[in-house]
Amino acid sequence: MTQAESHLTPGLLRLMEHEKIIEQGLATFVEVGWSLLRIRDDHEYEAAGFTSFERYCRERWGMSRQHAYRTMKAAQTAELVSPFGDTPENESQLRALAPVCNEPELAAQAWADAVEDADGEQPTATQVAEAVERVRPSRPPTKAKHGPHEVAHPAAYTLELLPIFAEMLEGYPHVLDPFAGIGRIHLLGESFDTVGVELEPEWAACHERTLVGNALALPFLSSAFDAICVSPCYGNRLADHHDAQDASVRRSYTHDLGRALHEDNAGAMQWGPTYRAFHRDAWAEALRVLRPGGRFVLNIKDHVRDGEVAPVSGWHVTTLIRLGLELRYALPLEVLGLRVGANRDARCDFELVFVLDKEGDR
Repeated sequence: MTQAESHLTPGLLRLMEHEKIIEQGLATFVEVGWSLLRIRDDHEYEAAGFTSFERYCRERWGMSRQHAYRTMKAAQTAELVSPFGDTPENESQLRALAPVCNEPELAAQAWADAVEDADGEQPTATQVAEAVERVRPSRPPTKAKHGPHEVAHPAAYTLELLPIFAEMLEGYPHVLDPFAGIGRIHLLGESFDTVGVELEPEWAACHERTLVGNALALPFLSSAFDAICVSPCYGNRLADHHDAQDASVRRSYTHDLGRALHEDNAGAMQWGPTYRAFHRDAWAEALRVLRPGGRFVLNIKDHVRDGEVAPVSGWHVTTLIRLGLELRYALPLEVLGLRVGANRDARCDFELVFVLDKEGDR
């Protein structure tokens, strides 16, 4: 130890060692992830005068909170599967493992299968994703608590989308979901102050920060929110007035709720003029409460009807642009989707996330 180092606190010395790893090549993303974990969990960032881990990542490394947490999760997942083949070499492999990363046995099995598919070599992200789908059990309907009861919902946000939304919304902390459903928007992260509006009381009651209200007449002042993050109904077969009394596996908003929907609930609207008129009004109202310079994140998906693809996503983004938003970018994401019903073999196997901004200063 040099004379200069002898004056450094143990915490600062540990921080410097971990920063050396991050600085050097970010040798591998696994080593970087573990260094970040130690810095966060042991509060080593405080030795350099930072009051929070998020601020440390942003100001020291220019790294968003979401990217830091993804890197740490990748390191943990890599260690989990490394006994079953070489450690993953890149984040794309670990992103493919994300659906089972909280289930150690399934993650290990999927990685081992992917390595076997690759004849013992490093598997591609596609091979990992295929292995994950083979080991994943079929998933039951999404349910949430409503008092002592559980309420199903056929189209809650996929949990894997939430970190993607969080990265898109960084710097826009006050977020509204005007079609909140069971309230998964509130899982966006501690950096966000989320509010949900939901028309059906049973679904609204699934989270304390969701209000019973109508997206056509939001109970907020103009320019009240930094961002809108929303996944509207797609106008597909989930809008059927389906209320099975048998062992049918078909899903619908009506069937999952167990009663007829409110007349202003788009969950009962098929793709067509009524659906489009409703959403044009709902988007105009959403933009009223979005501040100038605010962000609009839209999660949407096309579907097949009578053998043809309904242009749902294109209509939504075009309508938002006509209402005054500027499209920043679109991100396609592969999804499994329901594999039952009349169009089970003709699915659109990806959904889209559009990021748009409202004119004005941030």
